[in-house]
Amino acid sequence: MEEVVAIKWQSATPMPSHARRTKDPQWERKQQQREYRVAARREKRLRKADEKKQRKLNATILRRMTRNPEKYSKNASRNRIRACEAERRKIREAAMQQVRDLAAKHDPTGEMFNIGPVIVTEDGKARSEDAAKRWLAKQAKKIRAQAGEQQQTEENSNPTPAIEGDVEKAAKKEPIAKPQSEPKQPKDVLERPKPHIPDGIKLPSGEENWLTLWDLTDAEIEGRLARAKRKAAAQRKALRHAQQAGKVERRIARDEKRKIYRQLKETWKSIKGKSLHSDY
Repeated sequence: MEEVVAIKWQSATPMPSHARRTKDPQWERKQQQREYRVAARREKRLRKADEKKQRKLNATILRRMTRNPEKYSKNASRNRIRACEAERRKIREAAMQQVRDLAAKHDPTGEMFNIGPVIVTEDGKARSEDAAKRWLAKQAKKIRAQAGEQQQTEENSNPTPAIEGDVEKAAKKEPIAKPQSEPKQPKDVLERPKPHIPDGIKLPSGEENWLTLWDLTDAEIEGRLARAKRKAAAQRKALRHAQQAGKVERRIARDEKRKIYRQLKETWKSIKGKSLHSDY
C-alpha cells in the first residue's frame, strides 16, 4: 500500500479550499495586485521620508548661507548702556524703599534720612506723600469702577423702554472734537538726592544694604550683571543635573512597579484558571 504524503501550502496567505486542487487565475491575480499595492505604499512612504529629510537639509543650508551675525552685535553698546541704567534704577529704588521702611519706624518726617515725609498706607507699605496720594486715588477709582459695574448690572436687570426720538438724536449727534493740546516738552529730570542711614539705626538682620551700591560705576554694574548671569546659568545647570540624576531612580522604580503588576496579573490568571477547572 502506497503512503500518502501531504504537501503543505507555503504561501503567507492561505490558499482557499476551492483553489487547492486546481490553480485559480483570479485568486493569483488578486494576490499579485495585493503585493503590488503593499510594495507601492512602502515605496511611497520611503520616498516621502527622503523628501522631508532633504527639505530640512535645504532649509539648514539656506539659513547658514544667509546668516547675518552683525544683527546680534550691532546694538551691543546701546543694550549695555540700557542694562546699566536699568540696574542703577533698580538699585536706587530698592535703597529708597529700604530707607522709607526705616523712616516709617524712626522718623516719619524723613529729615533724619534726607528724604521727604513718609506715609504708611493701608496695605502696610511705606510710601512718599506723592506716591501715597496716587495710591489712594487709584484705590478710589477702583472702588468707583466696581460700584458703576454693580449699578450697570442692576439697570440691565430692570430695563426701561427707550424713546425712538432720543435714540435717533443720539445716533445723529456728532462727536465732540477734543481740543488739540500742545506737544509736551521734555522735563529736566533732577538727580535724586542720596539718602543716608543715621548712626545707631541698623538694618534688619539678613537684609542687603542697597545704599552701599548707590554710587557704583558702569564697569562695576556690568560686572554685577555678569555675575548674576553666571549664577543663573549655574543654577540652571545644577537643576538639569539633578533632573538627570533622578531619571535613573525613577526608571528603576517604574520597572519595579511594572514587575509587581505583572506578578499580580499572573497570580490572578492562575487563580482564575484553577477556579474554572474546579467548576468543571
